[in-house]
Amino acid sequence: MLNSEGEGPSPYLATEILELVIDELGAEAELLPTSSAAFQALLSFALTGHRVLTRCQRNLFNVLTLDSPEGKGRKTPTWAHLHQTIAMFQEKPQFASYVRRLKISLFHAFPTSRLAVPMTHDITSDSLLQNLREAEQIMLPQLLHKLPNVTSLSLDGRGSYIGEYSWQSIAPPVRQSVVEFLTRPVKGGNMLNELGLENLVMIPPSLLKDIPPSLHTLRLESAHFDWTSENDDKLTLLQPRQWRFAITSLDFGDQFELIDALLAYDSGRYLAKLQSLSCWIQRTLHAETLGKLLSVCAPSLRSLEISSFGR
Repeated sequence: MLNSEGEGPSPYLATEILELVIDELGAEAELLPTSSAAFQALLSFALTGHRVLTRCQRNLFNVLTLDSPEGKGRKTPTWAHLHQTIAMFQEKPQFASYVRRLKISLFHAFPTSRLAVPMTHDITSDSLLQNLREAEQIMLPQLLHKLPNVTSLSLDGRGSYIGEYSWQSIAPPVRQSVVEFLTRPVKGGNMLNELGLENLVMIPPSLLKDIPPSLHTLRLESAHFDWTSENDDKLTLLQPRQWRFAITSLDFGDQFELIDALLAYDSGRYLAKLQSLSCWIQRTLHAETLGKLLSVCAPSLRSLEISSFGR
C-alpha cells in the first residue's frame, strides 16, 4: 500500500483489515468474561483512533450477560452492574442499540426467591437484599425496554440447589416484561430469532402464544412446561395465528409433551425445517415420539444428538 504521496509503503493498515481483526476478537470475546485477553484487546483497539471506535463498540456491546461475579472476572455486584448499565444506556442510547444477545442467569444474578436466598451466602444485610429485589423487579424490566435490537434472548435458571429454577420464582414484573419483550410488534423493531429457556421448570405453556414470528431457533434445555396449569388444549396453544414460525434448532431434553403437541398439529409443519436436534430418552414412549419426529424432519436435519438412560 502506497502512502498519501504515492511513494513507498504506507505505515498504516487498511481500515478493512483492522475491522476484520476487531470482528475476530469480538467473536472470541463473546464466549469469555470481560477480563479475557480478547475483550481487553478490544478495549485497547477502541482507544487507538476514531476510525475503529464504532466497530469496537459494536463488538464490545454485542453480548450483554447478567450473571454473578464469581469466576467471571468481575468484582462489581450484579445489581450495581445493572444500575450502571442502565445509566450508561440512558446517556448513550447507541450503546443499547449495539446489543444483539442478552443472557440472564436468573438464580445467580437475582438470588431473591425463597429457593435462592437460603443457598446464597453473600446476602448479609437487609439493604443488600433490597438492592437485589430492586434490580430484579425494577431495573431489569427497565433494561429490557432499552434494548431494541436484541436477536437472541436466554433465560437460564442454572445454579438452584434443586437443579432447576421455577418460573414462578421469577418476580412478577420480570415475567411481565419478558412477555412484553417477546410480543413487541415487528414494526417496532422486534428482531428476536433465538430464544433459550434453560434449567427452568413450571413454565406456563401460554408463553408459547407470545413467541414472535421472527423466531427460528428455540432452545429448551432442562426446561419443563406445566401443562396442568392451562385450561386450553395443547393444540389450541399452537394455532397458526399464535405460533407462526418454523423451528430450525431444537434442544428439548425430555420435553416430549411439547413435541407430541407439535407433531399433532398440521402434520408437524413447525418441525419440517428442523436442522439441529438434541434430546434425551427415558422411556420407550419417548423413542416412539422421536421416531415420528425424525420422519418429519429427516430431509432437512443436519445435526442429531440423542442421549438415553433408564429403562
